[in-house]
Amino acid sequence: MNSEKDMCWKLVEPKLELKSNDQLQPHVLLVRRVFDKNMNPTHTEVDVNGPVLRGTLINIFRDSPGFPLTARKRTLKPEWFFWALNDLQNVAAHCRDVGDDGLFEIEAGLLFIAQHHPIILAELSQLSITTMISYHELWAIYAPNTLIYGKDPLEQERVWRVIKAASECKQDGQREFRIEAEYSEADGYNVGLVSTILTMPVYEGSVSISTLAYRPLHLLPQREQIWNALLARADKQLSFLRSSCKIQEHEGEGVVFGTPDTTSWEQKEPRRFYFRGRVMIDPVKYRAVEQAPLIPQISRFREFSHEAISMVNPDGRAARLGSELLPRKAAIDAEDIQSPIQEDPDLIFDPFASLSLPPPPPPPFLNFHTGDLQSSNQPLSEQELEAILSSLRDTDKTLFSGLLFGFSLTDARWAAFSTSDVSNITWRKDMLSSLVISAPVLTSMRQLIQSHSSRAPFDDFVPGKGQGLIGLFSGQPGLGKTFTAEAIAETAEKPLYSISSGALGSAASDINTNLRQIMNLCAHWQAVLLLDEADVFLAKRNIYDLERNAIVSVFLRELEYYPGIMILTTNQPEIIDAAFQSRIHFCYRYPALDWRARRQVWLQFIEKAEISLGADRVNVDGAGLSELADLDYNGRQIKNAVSIAMTLAGGKEGKVLSTDSILEVARTLQAFDFSAPGTESDVDD
Repeated sequence: MNSEKDMCWKLVEPKLELKSNDQLQPHVLLVRRVFDKNMNPTHTEVDVNGPVLRGTLINIFRDSPGFPLTARKRTLKPEWFFWALNDLQNVAAHCRDVGDDGLFEIEAGLLFIAQHHPIILAELSQLSITTMISYHELWAIYAPNTLIYGKDPLEQERVWRVIKAASECKQDGQREFRIEAEYSEADGYNVGLVSTILTMPVYEGSVSISTLAYRPLHLLPQREQIWNALLARADKQLSFLRSSCKIQEHEGEGVVFGTPDTTSWEQKEPRRFYFRGRVMIDPVKYRAVEQAPLIPQISRFREFSHEAISMVNPDGRAARLGSELLPRKAAIDAEDIQSPIQEDPDLIFDPFASLSLPPPPPPPFLNFHTGDLQSSNQPLSEQELEAILSSLRDTDKTLFSGLLFGFSLTDARWAAFSTSDVSNITWRKDMLSSLVISAPVLTSMRQLIQSHSSRAPFDDFVPGKGQGLIGLFSGQPGLGKTFTAEAIAETAEKPLYSISSGALGSAASDINTNLRQIMNLCAHWQAVLLLDEADVFLAKRNIYDLERNAIVSVFLRELEYYPGIMILTTNQPEIIDAAFQSRIHFCYRYPALDWRARRQVWLQFIEKAEISLGADRVNVDGAGLSELADLDYNGRQIKNAVSIAMTLAGGKEGKVLSTDSILEVARTLQAFDFSAPGTESDVDD
């Protein structure tokens, strides 16, 4: 019997004297319908007794997590037969070509598929991205190891690999289609897999596969472009592992955990946050400094005997010859068919679970999976990293998340950033030349910075002391103290970490703890540390305020051992403790801007406006600059006036930025003086 028309199914009535399944062993397949106590059918189970068919199925799904069939465990759900359809057809064709006796068992499996799945076979026979599919048929396109395409909470293109998929009930009783999938991740300690849960809501009728939130990659017409783009992104993501930290420019949304005003751990949750500015990519420090809830636990890569991606097969697996899938004769005789890898069911907390996106597509509900955890407490060595990276297959690379973990220097927040939103920095090394300060001071600053960046290590008599470069800038607001610190960082090609004393806390213990942590980060990143409004650290000690004395004393000690560049700013130089005189290497007191200095600052901002708006939309001549210089403005006020006038000019077509428009802003929107008497509100309470 070598054709379907010669086959028939035999209904075996259960007999009371049937003591075991041994009497049913001669049948290739034993199909069992399972009913509940009310005699309603619940599911179907299939015992695969035929050793050739069983061995073939094991070979087909050898790398599939959750596949239950072994030489001894013979019960299988019907879905596995459907997912094996293409491979079984290839095996049957091979058996016909070579006259293999196993054809009978393989055709028995194909006959079962045809009789058990007639409707879905007819509807999905010509599967494409536009095929209409009902909710109850979704399982058919999510076979284990299928690569699926979708978007993550940051709207990045992503590919996941299916572990298992099924319709399940939520806590509220509503059903949803839940896909347990895995992706690749790297955090400096490990490179491997993370398991997650993706969900799709129940729907009525049939919809096009193209509208699903997660589509099989092999069905997409642009799959090759997606594949190549993901490979390029993975190479970029993995390149950051080769350095302990790397400064980048970032513009776009990232993911943060909690908000600045949430202190309780239970109140914190992941959310999207817009970042613009410099970011330091450093997942290792993220784990060391915080609990790093955004970084998942990573399991080891699974071993695969074949690629999981195919441009042809409906299940997403690579096409294989029928001869490769037939079990060896010796294995059949000995019933020694190798069992596949089994899944690990443990799930742990997922930091992205509460992120939501407007439909469509629906938001993913993610749960990180521990798997075979690589619980390393040490970052990967260069040799370990290169060994892992060199062994990665293309499929492993396409599964990478595209997320980089690090710190936003602008917002002072740890976050996850999109690889696509970061770029190398173009340092503005000419910023020092923009400072309106005397030439000798400017030259000395430049030489100090260059010397510190390139000099050989120098220690005090006590090891670790005297390696830093500490500067103090004093003067009234708006004279360029912060801008000078930014210019120093740009000239030295170093990141700038700016923090004000008010952001460090109020208690002495909190201030010292937070400051020491920041100083350690800056030393590790070789960053310029700007401590703005540092009066609380610099104030003279007295016998009455012991808490402030403790802050100043600890800070004096920290300065001696700080190895990097630190800039302190203050508006009250007269209150500085005398002990700082020997700890500070250079200082500069900014005088109020005179007319000539104001004119130069106005000129610089007008030139920036010409670059932004276009020279034809800016009309400020020499006489206009002189008129603007008559305004008793500091540098920040000048910047604000030009910025507001540019905004007003940019909002109207044909509007020109002129001397008059800037003066109008000064008269109407900046006509206030907080330092003048009588500025308090005259309104009675």
